[in-house]
Amino acid sequence: MLELLSEIGRFTDFVGAATRQLEGAINVMADDSFAFELEVPLARTIARVHERFPGLQLNLRMTAPDRIFASVLEGSADLGFTALIRPSDAFEAVPVGLEEMGLFCGRGHPLFDAADETLTEDDLRRYDFVAAEVTQGPEVTAFVSGLRIRAAAPTILSRMLLIISSRYLGFAPVEFAQYWVRKGSIREITMPAGRYTNQCYVIHRRARPLGIGGGIFRGILLDELRSRKLA
Repeated sequence: MLELLSEIGRFTDFVGAATRQLEGAINVMADDSFAFELEVPLARTIARVHERFPGLQLNLRMTAPDRIFASVLEGSADLGFTALIRPSDAFEAVPVGLEEMGLFCGRGHPLFDAADETLTEDDLRRYDFVAAEVTQGPEVTAFVSGLRIRAAAPTILSRMLLIISSRYLGFAPVEFAQYWVRKGSIREITMPAGRYTNQCYVIHRRARPLGIGGGIFRGILLDELRSRKLA
């Protein structure tokens, strides 16, 4: 929280020097699950930036985490939003929220009607699994390494399509998956190894000073997050 408040203080001073005539572009890349995990603060941030600085162009692209890291590092993206962060001195990373992940299967999968309390990890190993194709934490990596990986999908949407096909088990953000859960297209397999939590971050490159547009966007987002925590 102290880090967040410090960021907000710097942002307030920073915006005080800006004018409504600010022009240029902000290039932002985000995981495709972020629209669900941080829907309200992100939407309010976009609205506030547009209202205060209408001449500022926002370029937003949803993509895979590995591509987000590469784009921020090479400078084609000013800011990146991702739930998977590699320890690196190349990035300035500020935590912005948590993403709860669950294990899912499609309606036609043999485990769709199975009782959760009877399932074991050995049962899961009998079926094909879609991997995230991105760097994950050691516990998740160890769990997935014991499964029968037969597909890989770098984005949440591509992974979800494979899960819906009922031919693959796979992890997906719990909040993101609710649309298909309510439709009856998929269901969560609830077992001890089937849930884990990712920390979500906003990142930018340390070696490249964040431009005024990117600084404003990040600062307003941190302000929205602070307001939600104090509400």
